[in-house]
Amino acid sequence: MALFDEEKRVWYGPYRPSIFNPRANLGQVLINVLERTPEKIAQVNVDTGMEMLLTGTFNGVRRLITAKPTSAAYTIELCNRYQVTVLLTTPSLATDIVHTLPEAARLGSVKVFIVGGSVVPLALRKSLNSHVLVEGRGRCIVGYGLSEIGGAASYEIEPRQQSVGSLVSECAAKIINDDGIPQGAGINGELLIRPAYPFLGYYGDEEATRQTVDDEGFVRTGDIAYFDRDGLLYLVDRKRDILKYGGYQITPSILEARISELAGVRHVVVVGIQDPDRPFDDLATAVIVRHEHMCPTLTEEMVIKHCAEQNGGEQSQSECYRLRGGVRFVDCLPMTENGKVIRSAARQLANAGRYGSA
Repeated sequence: MALFDEEKRVWYGPYRPSIFNPRANLGQVLINVLERTPEKIAQVNVDTGMEMLLTGTFNGVRRLITAKPTSAAYTIELCNRYQVTVLLTTPSLATDIVHTLPEAARLGSVKVFIVGGSVVPLALRKSLNSHVLVEGRGRCIVGYGLSEIGGAASYEIEPRQQSVGSLVSECAAKIINDDGIPQGAGINGELLIRPAYPFLGYYGDEEATRQTVDDEGFVRTGDIAYFDRDGLLYLVDRKRDILKYGGYQITPSILEARISELAGVRHVVVVGIQDPDRPFDDLATAVIVRHEHMCPTLTEEMVIKHCAEQNGGEQSQSECYRLRGGVRFVDCLPMTENGKVIRSAARQLANAGRYGSA
């Protein structure tokens, strides 16, 4: 668990030789979880190329590399053909694997299924553990990191609801409000991380470096997060993706998690479209890829009603968590090559339809 320095209001990862030691890298985490060196590892479009290269080099891990386009069916095929023991994917690909794998089938060889790259809903974690992995043999692990810090900042070794785990050794973090003041446990704010090895900056771009790294060497992640009193880290959403309505902030990932509970949803992203009557407000709008062959077919009314029922009908901040922009059904979501949703393009899809109400 991370330790909190009350005076500096900074969280610190444990300083001791352990599975969290960055010098041991991800490979040591896997070895401790698996209790032996993993035989085969598949990395599917995740920003951990250098870390996985080092893991393979120093720990004798065999990696699968393919030039074929990523898909759930092909990933499942690779896991079965080569008896993959460790799999790293984005939440979108993990969701596709859940829906593509036959009901009675399991990825029997996979012992560690790591998901990262964006917020991972609790429902997805449960689905991976119960419908993809073999109980007692494999488990889902969520990690958090970014390129600027050279890899992972935290790993969820011991499951705790929506947590992305504890800080790795020698890593420091702080949560700041809009005024740049560090916050304590349980308070949302922008997450800043100071890795064990300092980020030297963006090559040839001093201005971008100055905006990203503060005077103490902390890297601005652009993510809204908080620590609980046990020192576990929780991601809320990207700072730039937060919506505003009626003076309140709306976290898209909360609505996305609620909508993902519906059986007919394969992928969902919630974006804001401008209220024509009040241009300073964002209307939360869901862009959804429906699951094929589901009966009854998912409708806009079903999605809006589900979100409204989750709010309990209270006239409070939760009242903002309604799909006032309605629902758009699409064949696929615009994504980057590494499986992350392109929200700006999704927003264009939302604006292409008519305004709805909830």
